[in-house]
Amino acid sequence: MSKRKSLLLPTLLGLLTFGLILLALWPEPEHTVDIVVAARDLGAGAALTPADLTLRTLPADQAPPDAVSDPAALVGHTLAVARFQGEPISPKHLGPGVSLEPDERAVAVRVKRDRGLAGLLRPGARVGVVATLPDNNGDLFAKAVIEDLRVLYVSPEFQAKPETPVTAQMTVSDGESSGLTASPGRSNTPANEGVILLAAPIEPQPVAYVPMTQTVASDVQSPMSDAETGDEPELITEELPTLDVGRWTLDYQNAQVLYVSPVELLAALNAEKDALTLYLMSQDAAPLASNGLSLSELLPLPPIEEEAP
Repeated sequence: MSKRKSLLLPTLLGLLTFGLILLALWPEPEHTVDIVVAARDLGAGAALTPADLTLRTLPADQAPPDAVSDPAALVGHTLAVARFQGEPISPKHLGPGVSLEPDERAVAVRVKRDRGLAGLLRPGARVGVVATLPDNNGDLFAKAVIEDLRVLYVSPEFQAKPETPVTAQMTVSDGESSGLTASPGRSNTPANEGVILLAAPIEPQPVAYVPMTQTVASDVQSPMSDAETGDEPELITEELPTLDVGRWTLDYQNAQVLYVSPVELLAALNAEKDALTLYLMSQDAAPLASNGLSLSELLPLPPIEEEAP
């Protein structure tokens, strides 16, 4: 056998071995899928249109199990929850739109972040309303006027969003870097102002101004002091139909009540700049009764001047 033939076989075997190793190490093409995601921020109750949806390519192992690949399958349906730009939309995110009872009307109000619970509201939450208005003397007066309103819709820009971190990537070609590219993260801070849709009852609701009495120790002493008799100081209480709130009693017998239409009340407060503040309620919240508060009432009392002897 010639020297050339004796070298040919090992060479072929080496090439074959190299090819098998290269084939084993060569990465397989990544399997990807196209899924439907939100093309922009969408609020709960939004009816989906083609412009609201787009496709996003993801590795198959990162796609949600219930992901939808055809936008047409979602068009015309209503979102039950808010979905933000780039988030997948699947059947579990769909549900009924704004639903009202026969004795309810939907009223939209515009609130700022500090008056609208900082973007924490979601459809289904229960809220109360504080009216803040100037009185005849120009003093600021605040009063809780209506409670237990159901939130129907919150504009998506006014909802706190999931925070995404800042990401960075670098492209390297032929051993040279093309520079670092950073993608800014998304803050979870909502817009400074937003629209909230509330379900208001059509039946007039009472706005009650309820006098409050504090239970205190009596200043009047009997001829023989308590220290001498060993008796406890007498407590002054009023025998009235009352609700005991700690050391305070609410005198409903002498309450003044104004009945208002919640629909008209919300519309009027919404039209008056910064007159409406929302507060969050639990499902079993106790009623909030008060006479309201003027800021001048918080000023310190003037000192008592002693009479000259």
